[in-house]
Amino acid sequence: MMAKTIKFNLICDNHPVRTIEDLQENFSAEDILEYYHNGLLLRWLNVRGYNVEYEKVSKIKEKYNLPESDQRNADLDIIKDLIEIFCVETDSKMIEENIYIIQFLKEREKVYKIYKENHFEVNKIIEDYQSGYEKIVNEIINNPTNEAKIKACIAEMVENYHWIMDLVHKDLFWQLRKKSVLAIACLLMNEECRDYYLPAPKENMCATENSIEKNNIFEEIRSMFANPETRAELRDYTKQFLGATNGYWKDVELKGKKYMVISMDKDAAIRSSDNQDESLTFAQINNKFIILDGIDYKCASGLGQLIYMEV
Repeated sequence: MMAKTIKFNLICDNHPVRTIEDLQENFSAEDILEYYHNGLLLRWLNVRGYNVEYEKVSKIKEKYNLPESDQRNADLDIIKDLIEIFCVETDSKMIEENIYIIQFLKEREKVYKIYKENHFEVNKIIEDYQSGYEKIVNEIINNPTNEAKIKACIAEMVENYHWIMDLVHKDLFWQLRKKSVLAIACLLMNEECRDYYLPAPKENMCATENSIEKNNIFEEIRSMFANPETRAELRDYTKQFLGATNGYWKDVELKGKKYMVISMDKDAAIRSSDNQDESLTFAQINNKFIILDGIDYKCASGLGQLIYMEV
């Protein structure tokens, strides 16, 4: 009598996965990478009879046969291969950003384990936090055109180094200003960072030393994004819509993704997708770097140009 093959499900994004179709529907980079590294993905493919996919995934192991210390450097390439093998429809930029965040989480787990073993020595924690923050800043400086990595680094900074950001965010701005226009744009796209650099409503501001310095930074930001050279540097990362809409709202971007408005025509109006109670004018948008959920746009001028970035 032949032994019965015992089948099991994977759990992806908190959903049971029995088939390739289930995997496509509930694809999670973090979960799939974990299953790949611990061997469960290959076992699942084997018991489910996905022989073609099994062979392809097996060849990835040969392709990225790296020491454990270097394995994290291959995660992005590995997940790209898995996406291709399983024909997953996904946002490649978002996947790349998620991989970098996963790597930060893994490093953080290792540090916490060391802290536990050493009974959470306070001086060691402070020293490691400072060096960890500096490492992340250097990651941004060394990758000035890698949007996904920059966004992941900033997300890690506000998540795990918020108290340092409170103290040094002004220095951080000027440090990154010299190295990467894209990094400044990513700071403005991060909800936690915006308050550091964008002014509060005028009625809530008083002329303190901090507010003056904040205003100086904001004036630098305004000058940057009005500069044609800055626009040129950001061309590969911005989206544009050009032309008139004949007095009608045009759905430029669908609801479900957020976008930061860089500039638009003086005769135009803009709103979040399908938000019929909203109609923002040039005066309300200009130099505000407003973030919208999807974009509806209306413009009377055939030469009107909308420039924005995906958050």
